[in-house]
Amino acid sequence: MMLTGCGSTAADTSGGSEDDRTAGQHILNCIEASGHHVYKRTMKCPLGGEEFEALALGTHSTYGVSLDWESVSYMRFPVPIPICPSNGYIIPNEDASDDEIERTTAVIESPEYQSLYAQRHATYYLYAKLTELLGKNEEDRWWYYRQATSEADLCEAPERYRQYALATIVEGERKMAQLSEAENEYWTLSIVIPNMYRRLGQFDAAKSWLDQFNQVHSGDGEDGDFYRLARKLLIQAIADGRSERISIEEKEDE
Repeated sequence: MMLTGCGSTAADTSGGSEDDRTAGQHILNCIEASGHHVYKRTMKCPLGGEEFEALALGTHSTYGVSLDWESVSYMRFPVPIPICPSNGYIIPNEDASDDEIERTTAVIESPEYQSLYAQRHATYYLYAKLTELLGKNEEDRWWYYRQATSEADLCEAPERYRQYALATIVEGERKMAQLSEAENEYWTLSIVIPNMYRRLGQFDAAKSWLDQFNQVHSGDGEDGDFYRLARKLLIQAIADGRSERISIEEKEDE
């Protein structure tokens, strides 16, 4: 069973039957096995003991990030988190304690989570919701939602993308309020949040957010240069009405 969410066509986000789940259509992710970059592996579900095929990230190279903060490479990211097809149990790591498995199982079996799982969401969206129901990892939740936007983007699922992007904005602003200007994550979010509006085609909202933020990284060195470049590219993309993915790299003058 492949843990790829869809084929080469746009994704059906209406949910799925039990047969769909066992055919590997239980999640929204269009990454496929690709040589030694992304490979299949057999995993055993902590809940129920079923064995299923998941995808794992192998050797790969990246060369920068986009304004989305997705790595730029010859492949797309992220590889889906392994999820047991029959029940939706999420396996972010394989060293969970018995207590963690017990607490996770209680949430996985809840009507609230099962309702979400039946809607065939991106794996990182499901994981974000799981952490919310478990009351943990709040500090990283914006990142899980942002990862989910990449899953939706690759599957050409605009409604899901919008849902995940708006969640990224909400959680990103919550996290940013807890950070200081001395932390790189603060400046990362100062790009990611308005960029989510840009990707949604909400250019006025993106510009308004940047105008209200009205801060520029003043540090010396590579970090300062990088965040200033990212801001410049974002401002230009908003002005040009561009909503596609854009790499953070200096453009040569034409």
